[in-house]
Amino acid sequence: MADVVELLCEESDLAEPPSDGQALADGVLVPGSFSAQEAGRNDGLLFAKGGLWVQGDSGVRLAVVSPSEALVAWGKPGRAVRQVVVPPCDGADWRVWPGGFYVDGPVTVDLSVETAQKTTTASVGIA
Repeated sequence: MADVVELLCEESDLAEPPSDGQALADGVLVPGSFSAQEAGRNDGLLFAKGGLWVQGDSGVRLAVVSPSEALVAWGKPGRAVRQVVVPPCDGADWRVWPGGFYVDGPVTVDLSVETAQKTTTASVGIA
């Protein structure tokens, strides 16, 4: 399993973010709520489906800080990794990549979110 996946601009869809989305940083959002479901994986991890929205000209690096077993999987196809990178895309439109989180049950996933302007930590609750 690769440690980092680069999400390509041409593999995204143009779509407005959800009005109840959770901002992780300026120009970076995920849905406002996640619910983990059976994923059929051998390791028993559950999948919490939800896209990743990035404003076109915002590059971002997202990395799972904790818990250690949590993974993210965005893209077409999404691969389960600890970190994804989105390069700046042309234009200011919002782009979305399908995917979500692999977790072992209800949990709060802490993410390091790095943009050109700053690095911050964001927490995403998964029921």
